[in-house]
Amino acid sequence: MTWTIAPCTRCKDKAIKTASKPGPDTHSTDDLAAEYSGYPTYRISQLSAALNAQATRVLKAEFGLSVVKWRILALLHQAKPVSSAALCKGLSMDAGLFSRTLKALNEEKLVKIANSKTDKRQLLISLTMAGERKYQQAAPVMKKRRENLTNGLSVRERSELMRMLDILDRNAAKPI
Repeated sequence: MTWTIAPCTRCKDKAIKTASKPGPDTHSTDDLAAEYSGYPTYRISQLSAALNAQATRVLKAEFGLSVVKWRILALLHQAKPVSSAALCKGLSMDAGLFSRTLKALNEEKLVKIANSKTDKRQLLISLTMAGERKYQQAAPVMKKRRENLTNGLSVRERSELMRMLDILDRNAAKPI
């Protein structure tokens, strides 16, 4: 039994994943992965999914944090206090997800939310002492995780990787 991608029998235009033997009109997921593995967008997406799954396991099990909560704590550790708008933009995060996560962090007393003294419409976010402790606990593990990702790469190769990622970032921002 193999998982295959086949047209949906109801709508005919959407693919669904089904357990069956591949037929002449279907492809196994392994075939599709092999076909797409040469596309940088596919490889980056797969790597991102694997890294997020790894981070989720570690952060949840060891520190009771989600990846989104960790990213907020890590950015706040670097820039304190920061406006909620700048924080959301810096994380390239959906505003709804950001708002819900920030509310949860506030309820957990890991962040402090205050009105700006100069602009009452603006919220300033900072880590509480508990938030800083949580960051300090998780930071060494997350640093080790980042280092493990580039094991086997020379310093020059790491620099080249970052240069190439910068190019991809710029190209992704350009219109098609």
